[in-house]
Amino acid sequence: MNSAFRAFSHSMIDNIAAAPVSTVQLQWTGKTSEIYRIFLLNFFLGILTLGIYRFWGKAKMRRYVASHFLLDGVPFEYAGTGKQHMIGFFKFWGILAVLFLVSLGLLALNVYAGILIWFVMYLFLPLAFFLSVRFLLRNISLKGI
Repeated sequence: MNSAFRAFSHSMIDNIAAAPVSTVQLQWTGKTSEIYRIFLLNFFLGILTLGIYRFWGKAKMRRYVASHFLLDGVPFEYAGTGKQHMIGFFKFWGILAVLFLVSLGLLALNVYAGILIWFVMYLFLPLAFFLSVRFLLRNISLKGI
């Protein structure tokens, strides 16, 4: 049985070594001047709208960058909107504000309970990071997939 296993494993290794390797080409077709133009437009519109345009500007920048990365000649697509960015922003800061206010109330009653809420707030930050990365990955697609 041992020699049969060796023969099988050697034939598997030979098949793997003989398999052709396919390469995938990632290419950037964007222009730096266009990125600066979008950045400056977002900056000035952000100032004019007191920061409200930043969500739509972020979506516009991500759309431009994604559409100018090509994988084997096929561009990526970004489907996120400014409204989605704004809703996510207010969800994050709303939850953080509620936790902060609860911690202030609990600190007045009991120091240990207040410290516990601060620990919960600390644990909330990696969750928020995970959710933002998940949002980004859900909204980037290649060939509609």
